[in-house]
Amino acid sequence: MKAIAVVPGTKNVRSVQRPEPSLKRRSGGVGASLSLLVVILVIGSVIGLFYYLRIIAATCAAPAAEPQAHAGTLCLEGSIVLGSLTALLIVLGVYPAPLIRNLQAAVGGFG
Repeated sequence: MKAIAVVPGTKNVRSVQRPEPSLKRRSGGVGASLSLLVVILVIGSVIGLFYYLRIIAATCAAPAAEPQAHAGTLCLEGSIVLGSLTALLIVLGVYPAPLIRNLQAAVGGFG
């Protein structure tokens, strides 16, 4: 594979020869003779996919038997829990450094 490199500040263009990526380098588990682990991984993925698809099919295909009058309401405790978890998710998503620092300190004692 050839790539063209332009050196800043000059007017010359150099062609750089890059090695082709080999199949052996890309297939880590198979190339490292870990075929049994790769097979176990594939089987586990297929089993997990089967169960996830069963759940999705059950939720999408089954019609609701009878709508309840209060189906769209949420009790006060549920609203508080949902609001706190949403706030926690947003805070940790925007600023995860304190959590990461505490986890590293906690795991550091095991290593």
